[in-house]
Amino acid sequence: MRVPMSWLRAMIDLPEGTTTTQVAEVITEHTADVERVESIGGEVSGPVVVGKVVSAEPKLQKNGKTIVWCRVDVGAELNAQGHPKNADGAELGRGIICGAHNFGVGDLVVVSLPGAVLPGGFEISARHTYGHTSDGMICAADELGIGTDHTGIIVLPDTFDGRTPVPGEDARPILGIPEDVLEIDVTPDIGYCMSIRGIAREVAQVLGLHFHDPYTEAPAQPVSGPVAVRIESPACSQFVALPVTGLDPQATTPGYIADRITRAGMRPISLAVDVTNYVMIESGQPLHSYDRQRVQGALVVRKALAGEHLRTLDDAERELDPDDLVIADDSGAIGLAGVMGGASTEMTEDSRDIILEGHTSTAPRWPAPTDVTSWARRPHGASSAASTRCAPTPRWCGRLSCSPSSAAERSGNRPSSATSPRCRRRGSPPTCRAASWACRSPARRSSRFSRPPRSR
Repeated sequence: MRVPMSWLRAMIDLPEGTTTTQVAEVITEHTADVERVESIGGEVSGPVVVGKVVSAEPKLQKNGKTIVWCRVDVGAELNAQGHPKNADGAELGRGIICGAHNFGVGDLVVVSLPGAVLPGGFEISARHTYGHTSDGMICAADELGIGTDHTGIIVLPDTFDGRTPVPGEDARPILGIPEDVLEIDVTPDIGYCMSIRGIAREVAQVLGLHFHDPYTEAPAQPVSGPVAVRIESPACSQFVALPVTGLDPQATTPGYIADRITRAGMRPISLAVDVTNYVMIESGQPLHSYDRQRVQGALVVRKALAGEHLRTLDDAERELDPDDLVIADDSGAIGLAGVMGGASTEMTEDSRDIILEGHTSTAPRWPAPTDVTSWARRPHGASSAASTRCAPTPRWCGRLSCSPSSAAERSGNRPSSATSPRCRRRGSPPTCRAASWACRSPARRSSRFSRPPRSR
């Protein structure tokens, strides 16, 4: 489990001056081993600043490659320190060659100037290339060690902390670097710690700090939504479905969401997928997105039929076991519950209407493994980040009803005209108060977190 410290600090009021090492010691002593601390962007040094693209001139080269000759404003003082060969127009900004094309005039970018050192000991200096003197480098995420994307350079938001970034200012605070990330070995008996929320509660409990819970755990109100749901197996105790319409397939994931899930060890994919992964990492509750236009009829939670097959999102054809819990529609199984979705209802670049889904599974008395974790170990080999987090205990059900709504709000899109989630509990009528039985008093909820230090 990877825990970015900024995400952890957002949930607990750590005293000023508390170091990452001190937090790691608390977690190791009372919860689980912190195996290592990684510093994201810690190798970056020297002048790495905000730049504003003043001009961008594409130039086709003899080798067929098109580069962009740019003037980038990095503030009057740094502009004046530019290379003499670029003196003509130096008042506008530094002259820089860039091979990316995902930016334009007026965009704010990250510029490493001569004297900066990037991860791997890569020193930035002015150099003559493609007929120009490139006096710095416009950076991509992987070049700064803060991500793996090299499809384009980083384009900064127009505002940061309610203000407009100024050319020449240090770009590192805007990028949130350097940042420490804890790598924690979470054992199966404390599965609730497979979330930022779970780790934050542990630290807050041990240190006697206030815990800012971003999930209310309030039961859902009676609803009558447009998504029909049936629960036909006792292995599922509750199912929530929320239709979201008007999704913009071209919309980009907000930067803070992409940064956080990247630092937590997941790759940004698309807005809908990134939002569900964000909620899963933060809360521990797995969610899944279906393309609503590809779902046929009601969503049904049931055990797999003998000989039933499912092609999962990893493009693997899997023969299901009759003990596997699946999400199905009129066409058959469309997902392996709590593990992985099916290819037939996968989100595509054209998906505009989706169904966000979350559920809880029943299980034998703790700490026996849940049905979901045992399904992930079946011969078909399906396993995922979700299968390690699927929480079966009632305490999670209240949050289940608010997680899809939270996801919709974070995505910048809107739920359909039926604004509440469609909630069903096994044996309940179609319209019900979901998970009212899951509410726990603070005293009872915290008792599991009040235990003596682990023996070493």
